[in-house]
Amino acid sequence: MAVRTLIFLFLLGAAVVQQADAQDRGPVLPLDDPALWYHNALLARGFLSGIDASAFPVKESSYRVGLQEVSAEYRDLASRSLRRLFADSTLTSRHYGIRLRPGLTFANQESANYLRPERDPANVIYTLLGFESWFTAGNFTAAWGWRHDRYYDRDPEGLDTAHRWAIRPENAYVSYAGKYADVFLGRVRNHWGGFSQPAFLLSDNPRPMDRFAFRIGTSRLNVSTSLSELDSITGDGAFTGIAGDDSVASGSERRYLAVHKLTIAQPGAWSVGLMHSILYSGATSGISLKFINPFQLAILSVDEKPKNDENNGLIGAFFQFQRPLTLIQGQVAIDDFDLLNRKEPASLAASAYFYRAKVFSNTDISIGSTIVTARTFNAEQPEGRYVYLQRGIGTQYSDFLSGFISATVFLPSGVTVSPRLDLLLQGEGDFHQPFPAHDGAPTIFEGVVERTVRPSITFRALFNSMVDVEATAGFNLIQNENHISGVSETHFSGGLAVSYRFMWQGVY
Repeated sequence: MAVRTLIFLFLLGAAVVQQADAQDRGPVLPLDDPALWYHNALLARGFLSGIDASAFPVKESSYRVGLQEVSAEYRDLASRSLRRLFADSTLTSRHYGIRLRPGLTFANQESANYLRPERDPANVIYTLLGFESWFTAGNFTAAWGWRHDRYYDRDPEGLDTAHRWAIRPENAYVSYAGKYADVFLGRVRNHWGGFSQPAFLLSDNPRPMDRFAFRIGTSRLNVSTSLSELDSITGDGAFTGIAGDDSVASGSERRYLAVHKLTIAQPGAWSVGLMHSILYSGATSGISLKFINPFQLAILSVDEKPKNDENNGLIGAFFQFQRPLTLIQGQVAIDDFDLLNRKEPASLAASAYFYRAKVFSNTDISIGSTIVTARTFNAEQPEGRYVYLQRGIGTQYSDFLSGFISATVFLPSGVTVSPRLDLLLQGEGDFHQPFPAHDGAPTIFEGVVERTVRPSITFRALFNSMVDVEATAGFNLIQNENHISGVSETHFSGGLAVSYRFMWQGVY
């Protein structure tokens, strides 16, 4: 029944949208594509104005059009992205493409989060092989993709999704792009926030999720909706990723996430997005007309009758401001805020990001900060926790305050060098753990606070239009390590990633 409903909604959306512009045709640009390394630098210089900077992934064709607007002054910066993205071909209503990306990652710990070194790190080598193929038929695009990534099965903070041959479906979807509406059905990584910045309601932190989504409106005013199917939880409260196998005796709870965003924008100048999400669950939960409605505001409907599902809702906002050579972004999410009794600790998250281009002739700087309180993304019912396959749908951690300052130097050779300084204050609160009593925890910084300062440097380069290299290294200077007072340690953490891209495109 759920599959038939999704197909009906997809065809209904496709039937009502109008003819798409040529730039809207074709596949999405994967969120881990190295071409996006230059995204914020180009935004700050006034380019990519036709792209929604608060919603990823973007259409590869839209990115191509945005990059073609780059002026001669910055041609070297953009040309590396253009070579990395595209083979020469004309966008038509009938074109196809194949992209194959093998790669290797060498690291001194299993986790990819170098700001948080592992207690017992081990040197690892991760293999990667990503495959994507697609074709367009008018406004339709159909894509089949898969990914072999050994990081997925070694990630100490998440559950793997592969069952056969260490291969997982990824970037597999069908979509329809119209002038005033888009419809999407498939599995990709999603990120509703600034590139390389936290996204609290829907981020690319978890594994790719199966998703139905639609967008209605123009670049100045639009509404977006995303409905994702999450992993079920067993009746006795365990997240195993295979609740159907593990819940014979105890039953299971189906879990879904609906996220909505209303965006008002002056492209190239500013944008504001108002968001709300609802994670709902139950033994018989499925596609919900109540929660898929973008104008059914979560905070007004989650507890009203008929209440057929357990649920946990958040509200949030995103903003972006651009002026010559400057980019400012921010996001906030609120789970619970006790204004009346003032007895319950607040549950909220907030981030701010500032990017300034050409501080010197070839140097940009960026500054950012994030705060997440101890109980944000948690819930009294385990099935309401904001997680998918043990990875956070918002951030991977709570109960922390972090900040950084970074510079990016663009060298004539095409290499970028980015020295960076990070500060992290991490409390003992963890939204993967049982929800504390209302008066059982502070708003932020539970227990002993671990303090980390990490100076680091990152090198990135695109060579020969096909090869990308990223190397990062730094030292973690930690006080109160593992939340033990007085314990201080210094750890080296870093890695090297190399991949090669094969690309074929044509017209059929």
